[in-house]
Amino acid sequence: MIRTKYPILLLLLLVAGLLAECTADETDGDGSEIRFKVTEWQSMETTRASLQDVGTLTSGSFQVDAFIGTTDTKYIDDQTVTYTAGEWRLPHKSYWPQTNDLTFVAYRPTDFAYTCISKASPYYSYANGPSFVCTNLPMTNAGQYTLREFVYAVTPDQNKTTPGATGVTLAFKHTLAKLMLQVRNSHRKVTINKITFKNLYNNGTMTHATSVWSTTGSQTDLVIVPDPIADIDVNAATILNIANPFLVLPQNYTAAGQIEVKLQFWKTDNSGKEDELTITFNNPISLWEIGKAYTYTLDLGENVRFGVRVDNWNDGGIADVVNFTYDTYFMIDVDNWDQDGVADAVSFSYDADFMLKVDDWEDDGTNDLDYNN
Repeated sequence: MIRTKYPILLLLLLVAGLLAECTADETDGDGSEIRFKVTEWQSMETTRASLQDVGTLTSGSFQVDAFIGTTDTKYIDDQTVTYTAGEWRLPHKSYWPQTNDLTFVAYRPTDFAYTCISKASPYYSYANGPSFVCTNLPMTNAGQYTLREFVYAVTPDQNKTTPGATGVTLAFKHTLAKLMLQVRNSHRKVTINKITFKNLYNNGTMTHATSVWSTTGSQTDLVIVPDPIADIDVNAATILNIANPFLVLPQNYTAAGQIEVKLQFWKTDNSGKEDELTITFNNPISLWEIGKAYTYTLDLGENVRFGVRVDNWNDGGIADVVNFTYDTYFMIDVDNWDQDGVADAVSFSYDADFMLKVDDWEDDGTNDLDYNN
């Protein structure tokens, strides 16, 4: 008997451990396993030059929590979901509760590394969903080029019968706005040295229920240096990208927020550059919104003009051909971020201070807002 005492004790401990594990994970006696289906996932790579598209739906990972009913009690606590054997899986099997609904909150990247985003405190409530904080969003080329974009998803009121066999649908959303810069030159050879968006906020908090950032801290400048700085020849039909995409904090753009462009035209005989010019524009739109991608086009003709166009995130930063014919300083075309990459027809001829067209995120082909002032 003495020889069997310790082996029996060890066996009992192992059995107790297994029972405890089953109690934590296998809470549904009918064996309905929790699975996931990711329907939308577009975010920016760390290089700023390339974009993640729907191909990411079958690679990478995301973090997930599940909250019980209308409480902030976790049923699944901060687990990493990866794509394995043709589907998204938790690191261990988790089963649906017998009675309670669950609210799922997911985000990527899993460790918040190289983002300005972190969890707010408190992080979650049933009424408001998750809340996030943005701290010191980089405002220079060097800082932005190491930045990763943060996306998240919320799916409330799920139970073992709601998603069926396909899994819980997680539709990831952008938390920031995207900014791109372009130039078209029909005047003289020119060098763009710097473009500065003045008096912006780069700190704030956001709650899912409102999907609006409350800015905090002091204002600073977003300084964009064309990468690389290049001499732009005259070609009225060509629009050139002059910087990789930047991420900006969605915010109200106040009257103090101007756009400053520093450039040098070449002499007519190409023997050298003229002195640097500083040209200042008022931003014609008063709000940068979550999930919008804003492309500003500097149009250099006999008059210098600044146009703004917003295409979806997935066109890789390559704008559709836009024909400008206008006597105005600004043109703006705002489409939803995640449309199919085919731009609405854009060919304007008008005398106006600016034109603004805004479509919603779920672009249905009709304009929710159309200004022509």
